[in-house]
Amino acid sequence: MQPLSFSAFALVFVGGGVGSLFRYLCSVLSSTLIGIPTPYVTMGVNILGSLLIGYLLGLSLGNEGWGMGYRLCFVVGVCGGFTTFSTFSAELFFLLREGQYGYALLYSLASCILALGAVFAGYRLAQS
Repeated sequence: MQPLSFSAFALVFVGGGVGSLFRYLCSVLSSTLIGIPTPYVTMGVNILGSLLIGYLLGLSLGNEGWGMGYRLCFVVGVCGGFTTFSTFSAELFFLLREGQYGYALLYSLASCILALGAVFAGYRLAQS
C-alpha cells in the first residue's frame, strides 16, 4: 500500500466519486425504467463490481505497468464506490427486522456466493 499522500487521497476520492455515480445511475435506471426492486439491483451491482474488481486485480498483479496510482483509483476508488456492501447489509437488516427470514437467508447466500464467483471469474478473464 502506498503511504498516505495527497495524490493517493485524490485518486481514491475521484475514483470513489465515479464509482458512486455509476452505482446511483444503476439504481435509478433499474428501478425507474425497468422496475427492478432495490435488493435485486444491489445484488447485481455487488456481483458486477466483484467481477470488475477481480478483473482489475488480475490485470494489475504481476503487471508492472499498473502502478499503485491505477490500483488506488480503479480498485479502491471506482470499485469501492460502485459496490454497495454496506447497502446490502442495511437491506438485509430490514428484511430480518420485517421477519422475512427465508428471503433474507436466500438473499445473503446468493449475494455472497455469486459475488465471490464473479471475483474468481474476473480474475480468470484477466489471466487469459
